[in-house]
Amino acid sequence: MIAQGENTNTVTITKDEYLSLKKENADRKTESLEQKSQINILQQQLANLQRMLFGSSSERFTGVDPNQLTLDLGEIPQIEQEVATEKITYTRKKSNSTHPRPPLPEDLPRVEEIISPDEDVTGWKKIGEEHTEILEKKPAEFYVRVIVRPKYLSPDGKRIVIADLPNLPVHRGNVGEGLLTEIVISKWMDHLPIYRQRKIMARQGVKLAESTINGWISNSLDKKIVLYDAMVKSALTGDYIQVDETSIPVLTKDKPGSTHKGYFWAGHSPPGKIAFFLYDKSRAAKVPKRLLSDFKGAVQCDAYVGYDFLDKPDWSKKVTKLGCFAHARRYFEKSLADEPENAKEIMLAIQKLYQVERIAHNHNFTFDQIKNLRQRFSVRVLDAIEKRLKEHLPEILPKGNWGTAVQYALRHWVELCRYTEDGQWNIDNNLIENTIRPIAIGRRNYLFAGSHEAAQRSAMIYTFMATCKINNVNPYEWLKWVMVTLPDTKMSEIENLFPANFAKSHPEIKPVKS
Repeated sequence: MIAQGENTNTVTITKDEYLSLKKENADRKTESLEQKSQINILQQQLANLQRMLFGSSSERFTGVDPNQLTLDLGEIPQIEQEVATEKITYTRKKSNSTHPRPPLPEDLPRVEEIISPDEDVTGWKKIGEEHTEILEKKPAEFYVRVIVRPKYLSPDGKRIVIADLPNLPVHRGNVGEGLLTEIVISKWMDHLPIYRQRKIMARQGVKLAESTINGWISNSLDKKIVLYDAMVKSALTGDYIQVDETSIPVLTKDKPGSTHKGYFWAGHSPPGKIAFFLYDKSRAAKVPKRLLSDFKGAVQCDAYVGYDFLDKPDWSKKVTKLGCFAHARRYFEKSLADEPENAKEIMLAIQKLYQVERIAHNHNFTFDQIKNLRQRFSVRVLDAIEKRLKEHLPEILPKGNWGTAVQYALRHWVELCRYTEDGQWNIDNNLIENTIRPIAIGRRNYLFAGSHEAAQRSAMIYTFMATCKINNVNPYEWLKWVMVTLPDTKMSEIENLFPANFAKSHPEIKPVKS
């Protein structure tokens, strides 16, 4: 019996009915919690989408007052004062303009254009002149290079002498190294598809078939496989490498018009200043296994499962796996919508880690100095972050953004913190991510590779362009030089052609700051 009160009727139910009502009520509560959880997840997805569409791409977090940080990180804001070894003073000329116009490059040729007054100034005294500099450009000019080789007959009439043809980029082709280099740079670095380049050429009176241009490219690149292989090998002989991968659609012969999702596997050797790309049809672990089979040293990568083999005993004996704090940070950035205070606290602490890195970079610290700085300050910050994350762990929702961020960080904590053990290791994988970014831009412009062979040729060109960028080398000048120099280069001297050595042999060519 259940009493409803003095003025209410008494309702009698059976035990089974009571248990049924109790279960029904519990089911309603469970359903309500599930609905709330689903709503929360959907809100998080919406926030993630808004962030992707309208958010800043900067890795630096500025969303909270540093004074609000509750983690005990020590006197991190005083690092700059402690490590500064010298005071640099200089005198800056005060400008009358709030935004002074930068001067035009001094090394550009000057073509003077004299404009006299309309008024007759015969007999007038010239008291000076004003100079106004205007940056101008002429359209690229095509010309036909005519190579003349005189033939000579010996006095006895038995021998004919003629000079050898200079090295040309394409065997029995009629394209010069300057034009071919410009085509390659325009497509793979400036993301201008071949069909658009053909239209530009046609406006200047030069009509070329797409098959002709593609033939030039493939023929020329076939000769550079030895250089490409040497650069990849050199990168893998170091003791520190960063790896990543990105997709590329590739046309297939099986189904005309359809594409296969292939992958560019990228590597970057900070010590060797070489970046390289390999193309493969697969994203499976077998690819990095094959790539790193003979490598010994530190490998920095994200948490993609394809790299999990690095944790196995037979690999961990020869390879040290490093994590990427940029990836960890992004998870916390995604969780700002549902756990703003907790996420802000962790992100600000991560910002302190990057502050240490900026100080080391700005003061040009040696590897030993960087390690000592990290051991002194970064380790303390990392310990505080780990402690706080473990405090949050029992109360998180596993499927939410905040729960994902906490679990990701703790699951990979050892790899994330390992960078503090060696000054040459980086806190994140951003260098390799910056290297593969042009591929994403290229995908939006030329959409796909024409074949698996074409994709591998693209990997070769991306290797050359990315390595030039890392070494601040003008890719046009380097590739044009390589096209005519490589045929006469011995394999034992192939490293002389690497972009890192180009500046030494060509001091007259200005470096390109990327």
